[in-house]
Amino acid sequence: MDTQGLYLKFIEKKQNFIYYNVFLLLETLLLLLYFIHILKAPTKKKVLGSMMILAGLVWILYFFKSGTKDYLDNYQIIENILILLTVIYYYYEQIIKLNVNFIYTQRSFWIVTAYFLFISGIFFLIIYIPLLKKEEKENYYALNYVFTIVRTIFLSIGILMKSTSEPVKKRNNNSLYE
Repeated sequence: MDTQGLYLKFIEKKQNFIYYNVFLLLETLLLLLYFIHILKAPTKKKVLGSMMILAGLVWILYFFKSGTKDYLDNYQIIENILILLTVIYYYYEQIIKLNVNFIYTQRSFWIVTAYFLFISGIFFLIIYIPLLKKEEKENYYALNYVFTIVRTIFLSIGILMKSTSEPVKKRNNNSLYE
């Protein structure tokens, strides 16, 4: 859908925000669904399920307000906040309930880190860009492209790597030096 929107913008010289906005909703819902899959705490999974429903309702509200004629900047800010909070909780869960020797041997670490770097890198850009004139916006898209490339590299590492997560071995508390 995102490529269809780009095709309409650059090839046919038409601006169609429906594709971008539907892609934004799917991206949000799929990312939250992925976090439901990788998080361990059942209560947090329920909270994320509620967040998915709430995100869908907010998107519908914004979409029917102006989704066919404008990009949903405000919804993207909400999406980024939700994903950043979820990423921070994922890292917290990995630190507190460490169950692998090296976290970077897990695919989920690379995928979560990809979105953490991407969203934190463009967060203030997304907040700042709606305030600019159309000509000024074009200058700031290069930063978005850089973080998109970084996200793609980290996602590629996560997808292509062989997941070899071994549980942490329990230590014997009787012996001080083992």
